[in-house]
Amino acid sequence: MLKVGVGRATITPPLGVGLAGYGIYLRRKAEWVHDDLTARVLVLDDGLKRAALVACDLVGLDGWLSDSIMEGARRATKAKEILLSCIHTHTGPTTTFLRGCGQADEDYLKELPRLVGSAARAAVESSTEVEVGAASGEHPHLAWNRTRTEGGHTDPEVPVWAFRAKDGSMVAVVLSYACHPVMLGPKPVISADYVWAARLQVEEELGGTCLFFTGACGDIDPVSNSEVWGRADFGRVEGDGRALGKV
Repeated sequence: MLKVGVGRATITPPLGVGLAGYGIYLRRKAEWVHDDLTARVLVLDDGLKRAALVACDLVGLDGWLSDSIMEGARRATKAKEILLSCIHTHTGPTTTFLRGCGQADEDYLKELPRLVGSAARAAVESSTEVEVGAASGEHPHLAWNRTRTEGGHTDPEVPVWAFRAKDGSMVAVVLSYACHPVMLGPKPVISADYVWAARLQVEEELGGTCLFFTGACGDIDPVSNSEVWGRADFGRVEGDGRALGKV
C-alpha cells in the first residue's frame, strides 16, 4: 500500500528583490509579479519508508540554504529520503551566489525554510492511499541546443507519474522536461516561465497538484530563443508551456 500527500506554499519574494540568472544585467530587480512562485512537496509512504520530493520555483540554492530547507522538510515529514530541486527559472529571486546575478534579500532567504516546511506539513496531513500510473511522451518542439553545433542534442522525453486516490480523483502529477525556463529573458518580472503554463495545463485537465522537475537542460534553451533571444511575451510562454502540459 502506498500513501501520498501533496502540499504547496507561495514563495513569491517582495518587489524590488534582485533577480537571478543573467550575469550581464547587474541591476535587474522585480517590478511586477505575473504568477506566484511556489514550493511543492510530495510525500510518499509505503509503510516501511517515507520519502519526499520538493520542487521550488527558484534558480538554485546555495549549500547552507539547501541544508536548512532539507532539515525543515525532514522535521516536517519525518522522511529519510528527500529530493530537493529547483526549476531554474531566471525570473525569480537571487537565492544562490552567482557573480553579477543579483543581490540576495537576506530576510527572504531566512523565510524560505519555513515556507517550504509549511508545504511539507500540508503534504503529510493530506496523505491518502493511492494508485500509481507512469507514462512517457515526447515533445520535440519546445527546446533547441544553444551551442548551434550540428546535431546538438536535446532531450524530448516527458516522463510522467500520476497518483490517484481510491475514489479516482487525482492527487498529484509529476512531470519532467529538459529545457531552461528562460523564454522571458531579462524582463523585470516574477514568473516560473513556461513551467507555470505547463503545470496549469496539467492541473486544469487532470486535477490535483502538478510538480515539475527540470531535466538535464545544460545547453538546452526554449526554441523561441533561437528566433529572438529573451523576447517571448506571455502569450507565447503560455502557448508553449500548455503544449508541453498536454503531452
